[in-house]
Amino acid sequence: MLRASTISARPDTYAAYYRPIGYTLQDVKRSLQLARDAGVYSSINLLCYPGLTDAEAEVTALLEFLRETGVRMVQLRNLTIDPEVLRDRLPLENRPGSPALGSVLGMQTLIQVLHRELPDLVVGNFSRAVRRRTDAIRAAGAGDAPATEPAPLEAR
Repeated sequence: MLRASTISARPDTYAAYYRPIGYTLQDVKRSLQLARDAGVYSSINLLCYPGLTDAEAEVTALLEFLRETGVRMVQLRNLTIDPEVLRDRLPLENRPGSPALGSVLGMQTLIQVLHRELPDLVVGNFSRAVRRRTDAIRAAGAGDAPATEPAPLEAR
């Protein structure tokens, strides 16, 4: 299995986040293509920045990237950088709200587009909802403290 991470399928946006030394997004793409050609299951972690990740130009580039690489799974991941710091690193035309990116579709629509355009693609996320253990906590008289275990599947 091969897994790569990206914030974008567009080279300038990718480079603004990763600041790669000695490689480019094209090299990542080629690695995924080689994996596909060798029969290796590949996936990407897509770092999500609402307003950027779900902009028309980004979605179009992502679909092309996924088709060209044969990636079989996209794991949606939370962006772990202050969005303002990243925004300031992006070229003006790649910043959220830039007319060059087109309309913002919304993250839910992005997921729907991925399912519609690439029906065999698995789209996932390992984040889990946290629920409150109110019944057990109240019975013990401890108040309404948040639970640490994930919610049952029905609640997700």
